[in-house]
Amino acid sequence: MRRACWLMILVGCTSLPSQQASGPQAVVSLKRGACRGGCPEYAVYLSADGRVVFVGFRNVKATGISTSNVNPQRVREVIARFEQSGYAQLPDQYTMGSAACGRYASDAPVVETSLLNQSSFKTVLRDGGCSGSPAILRELEQLIDEVAQTARWVGP
Repeated sequence: MRRACWLMILVGCTSLPSQQASGPQAVVSLKRGACRGGCPEYAVYLSADGRVVFVGFRNVKATGISTSNVNPQRVREVIARFEQSGYAQLPDQYTMGSAACGRYASDAPVVETSLLNQSSFKTVLRDGGCSGSPAILRELEQLIDEVAQTARWVGP
């Protein structure tokens, strides 16, 4: 619940009204973590009304908070893709030692995706070293980056 409140604060929400999942209060997020090399570390939040909040931590062009807006239809498409993919039914984590991890290789960044809507909050933690994580997670991660246009803040 604490993470859900943080998401709402970042996108300027104060409550979760009774709206459909693609209403203005729906939020998807992506957080990329550290690795032993120079992996970019950042979080990005997309709200269904088109607001984007980027928080750069390390190894990115823009550290701190940056904001922009994107076409709300594109965000609704991301939310719909999350819902259609069966995201809500995925295991909560694909990390070393978890049943869903499969074969493990070290030194890959951990990536967290989340979907918050009026009735639920789901987060999946994916360690890039886990061979058992489904391709749909990487697809969703890439889709969030693309729609949020994070390359402008992450850099080359």
